Amino acid sequence: MTELMYTPLESVFASTMEREGRVVTAYTSGEEFQAFMRRNDDGNNTEDRITLYYAINAPVEQGNLISYGNKIYLLLNRETEENNCYYKSSGLACNGKINLNDGTITGIPCYAYDLNNGLSTNGQTISVISGDMEFVTEDNALGRQIEINDTFNEFGRTWNVKNIYYKDGMLHLITEVHADVKPVENLSIAIDGIVNSRTYGVGTALKVQATLYINNTATTGTIQWESTDPEVATVDDQGNVEFINAGSVSIEAHWIEKDYTESVLVNVSQNVSPTGYYATLESDRDYIQPSFSREVTAQLYCNGEEVTGTWEFTTNITSSKDISTEQTGNVLKITIESSKYIGSTLTITAREINQNVTAIFNMKIVSLF
Repeated sequence: MTELMYTPLESVFASTMEREGRVVTAYTSGEEFQAFMRRNDDGNNTEDRITLYYAINAPVEQGNLISYGNKIYLLLNRETEENNCYYKSSGLACNGKINLNDGTITGIPCYAYDLNNGLSTNGQTISVISGDMEFVTEDNALGRQIEINDTFNEFGRTWNVKNIYYKDGMLHLITEVHADVKPVENLSIAIDGIVNSRTYGVGTALKVQATLYINNTATTGTIQWESTDPEVATVDDQGNVEFINAGSVSIEAHWIEKDYTESVLVNVSQNVSPTGYYATLESDRDYIQPSFSREVTAQLYCNGEEVTGTWEFTTNITSSKDISTEQTGNVLKITIESSKYIGSTLTITAREINQNVTAIFNMKIVSLF
């Protein structure tokens, strides 16, 4: 008797996945996997719930956040159905985000249950509402930084964390209505199109762009571009830069609404192809997240031509408990191991040993979300 390659259950699951499977993303890790959904018959409820079917090797567990379409869901359970083929989970659509008012933790998707014990006390001039609410989200390294008495604003109120517990892969925050608190704004500007500490030639033209962040979350605003030395470089309102004389100059991005400025300092050489040796250090991103890796690449130039170099890398974070590095030739792979540096800057320096020239690259250390 010939042994079947698949059981009937595996065949049905595979055919359903092929017909109805959609790409779903594990929100925290960014890993993608295939799943098919069944929407719960929840009538006129305001909650959005789905049932998710996925292979047993999918990169998610009970309590994880997933992203599908325009929504983020929290997986409330994981049922095996006594098989080794697939898992089934109930997903609850998130309806809020946790942004601590001190700016240290931002953008955690969550689900908040209805306000309990809401009482209204009316006076001649004020109305005070009390009550408590439970917020639930994925239990991960970022959420574990939330502490008792932290506050955050959501749904038009300020919430004070009174109790915390972790259960079934989920973080539960028990909160009470708190006096209104104005959130701290940690501002930053990412300037793209120009490389900090790089040498450019006279006559070179480029275009710079700025991305604005409040508490590591991108936002919109008005940027005014300025050159610290118009005799060396000019920049117009659209970010078009031209290097016109040798020297050092900073290109500044001024965020008008917030009265906040960040800049990039570069050198300008008399020749379009700089003479002598110089080094560059670049990466495809100017930010890094805890537990994720980023690579920087060093390059040595002589008279404008790339040449081979021997490199030594250093960083301003030195503890092996907080950062790990792996060097392969002129490439350094970096992993931030600790979340305590969120909001600070990682500075990487590459030194070419034979010519003793250096290049520096700065990365923002941002939150997981």
